[in-house]
Amino acid sequence: MFAYGSSRIKTMMDFAKKAGFKYITSSPSKGLLNAMIDGGLLLMSKYPIVKVEHLTFKRGVHSDR
Repeated sequence: MFAYGSSRIKTMMDFAKKAGFKYITSSPSKGLLNAMIDGGLLLMSKYPIVKVEHLTFKRGVHSDR
């Protein structure tokens, strides 16, 4: 699902909500100026998502972070 500036996650979230998935979380976008893209994680659930954590690896080169 990942790609900075792509509408794929938003489109998938809209379809998921119409299918009854009320609870959705995704990896945060870091933005174009940060030279990073998100990992493409998208979780959809019909049950509450009670805890969400994100981890960004410190070591890496450019978008490989």
